[in-house]
Amino acid sequence: MRNYTHSLALMAAVSVGGLTLFLAGFFVALAVRSALADPGGPVPNPGHAWTELQDHGVSGSDYWLGTTDNNALELWVNNARALRLEPNATSPNVIGGYSGNAVTAGVYAAAIGGGGSSGNTNRATDDYCTISGGQNNQAGDNAGSTSDRRFATVGGGGGNTASGPYATVGGGNTNTASNQSATVSGGTGNAASGDHATVGGGGVNTASGVSATVGGGDANTAGGGTNATVGGGHGNIASGTNATVGGGYHNTSSGGNATVGGGHDNEASSDQATVGGGENNTASGVKATVSGGGNNTASGAFGATVGGGYGNTASGQ
Repeated sequence: MRNYTHSLALMAAVSVGGLTLFLAGFFVALAVRSALADPGGPVPNPGHAWTELQDHGVSGSDYWLGTTDNNALELWVNNARALRLEPNATSPNVIGGYSGNAVTAGVYAAAIGGGGSSGNTNRATDDYCTISGGQNNQAGDNAGSTSDRRFATVGGGGGNTASGPYATVGGGNTNTASNQSATVSGGTGNAASGDHATVGGGGVNTASGVSATVGGGDANTAGGGTNATVGGGHGNIASGTNATVGGGYHNTSSGGNATVGGGHDNEASSDQATVGGGENNTASGVKATVSGGGNNTASGAFGATVGGGYGNTASGQ
């Protein structure tokens, strides 16, 4: 039997959440009547060999390469799967990288750009979820339903999980964005668990309130009230609504609209209370202020103020 073969250069650009995979210069032997399989590679199923098709039901295309049935299509290199295309009537899934990377059954329009390794696969578990690369990352909550955590994205890194709808983990490692539109840009061991919450980076930071923000640093928490913010530093807590800790360490802003600018071991515990900095200062009265210094207390209501110094108290109204 005569064999007729042709060489076809296949270049496909597959866009995956901003990551473009260039598959260039990949030559495929197109068998017209029969195909000789590599003894070390997968053996083609007779009747399903690669073929060059012209005017075969594809509008506007003279030639195309692919399948006409509802089965997945794979590209292999070095006897291992490198790219898998899974058909769906709405939108296909694109799975690149390690052969164990996977999209949960029933999911559509998901994309895994690459990465993964044995024991550290990348997984997209909900519709329209995206993982650009890295390893051991998950987009979606893998909780059974494939439509309740759509559009989650992991950019890369390792061991990251974006399990909220529209949630994003940009990179880093062991970060989690677990509620709607929550974001962790990077860093290590950070968690954005409130709706629209954000952790910019750093380590072991938590943004658990609605629209809460931790800019960076480590072991900081913005939670409780809506819009709580910690700019950075270490071990700071902003738990009141619209409360802010700018930085420093071991500072607490627990009153509504309360602020601690910096320093250490300072506390603004009443509504609109302010501690500018210093150490061991407390503003516990409504609209009370301690500007700085150490071991100062402003406990009187309606604007009690300590300008600075050491061991001062403003307790009257």
